[in-house]
Amino acid sequence: MQPKYMVRDAVIVICVILLIGAIAWLGRAINSIESLEQKLGYQEPSLSHAPKTNVTDEVHYTYVPAYSHVYASGGKAHLLETTLSIRNTDPEHAMILHSVQYFSTTGAMVREYLPNPVTLRPMASAEYLLRVRDTKGGSGANFVVLWSSARRNALPIIEAVMVATGNDKAISFTSRGILMPFTQFSAALFRTRP
Repeated sequence: MQPKYMVRDAVIVICVILLIGAIAWLGRAINSIESLEQKLGYQEPSLSHAPKTNVTDEVHYTYVPAYSHVYASGGKAHLLETTLSIRNTDPEHAMILHSVQYFSTTGAMVREYLPNPVTLRPMASAEYLLRVRDTKGGSGANFVVLWSSARRNALPIIEAVMVATGNDKAISFTSRGILMPFTQFSAALFRTRP
């Protein structure tokens, strides 16, 4: 065998080995990404139950606009997936979530996410998912979150994140919750659960 053919054959073998190695590495990278996506998939919050409390001035009422769909292209409905995010911004005090309720455009209660009050530790977050095919809320839906904290001037961040993807298009936006006065209406929400 001539030396130039031996060099050529050696180069081909090395290229094949490198190609096989690159394919194996790429396969592991794809599996790693898929595994990461599975680990990051939505899971219901597992929060500890809070002690029973009476409705007092310490309970706060936050209203959060949400959208199961928005209109575009001449009134065509675009379905959205919504995540309600509740973030305790206090580094020292836990907060109690008394109720997380979802209301439709017509004002009818669609869902209560908490069967019992739960504790959200300092700097912790809780997320509640409204899947893309759940259109019961409509374009004027909202969440009502009743919460309390030992800190009188606590300011949690409560917002809805709406997302839609498909057909080479994507949309995402947020809607920040508004702290409302705790009234007889909100006290009634606190007492009556579906």
